[in-house]
Amino acid sequence: MTQPPFAPAPLHPRQDGWTPERQWSFIETLAQTASVTEAARAVGMSVRSAHRLRLHPKATEFRAAWDKALAQAWELLEQVALDRVINGEHEVIARDGVIIERHKPCSERLLVHLLAIRERARAEERAERARAHARAVEAAARAALASQSRRKGTPPPPAPPVLLDDQGAQTAILAALHAHGTAFTAWPADAAAPRLPKPAAEPRIRWEEFRPPIAARGEGRGCDSV
Repeated sequence: MTQPPFAPAPLHPRQDGWTPERQWSFIETLAQTASVTEAARAVGMSVRSAHRLRLHPKATEFRAAWDKALAQAWELLEQVALDRVINGEHEVIARDGVIIERHKPCSERLLVHLLAIRERARAEERAERARAHARAVEAAARAALASQSRRKGTPPPPAPPVLLDDQGAQTAILAALHAHGTAFTAWPADAAAPRLPKPAAEPRIRWEEFRPPIAARGEGRGCDSV
């Protein structure tokens, strides 16, 4: 077996554990089958232990080799599937001493489906390259501004104040800004909003100030008094 170009995870030496040979054989089988189950079975280990090894802090190169092996395996499977879709399938059947050859033609619907999948993958690759380029440009711009500020001896200008009125949203946004390394000043919404004057108390109406006419005075007896 050709040794894969990666350093195995340095674990405690155990004959029934993930020895360097088992790690190399696992990656080799994974690249051929694209199946973690088959690769683990080939080296006599469980799928669960393989995933535990993948998450091990010292298994950085093992994880990278795992991802690369799966990518190679899926690329090979795509090539085989595309060849079958384009050229069809050739089947040989032996029955009663007679050899029958049968050819299945190309499936146009499957071909269109595979091409659509490939186009989406390429679009995602282009988008990821564009995002990486944008991140690089942003990092370069930030570094240039920071260098310019250091030469002038002044700190970089802070971001404009952020108006927040919800405590949960405030906590989330502040944490995101801290993680992004953005300088900011947060003001509570009630402090930034203009305070309206309170309306004056309405005067109480006294009945003595609006006495009824003299003709309307007297003892009322309901509808019978009319």
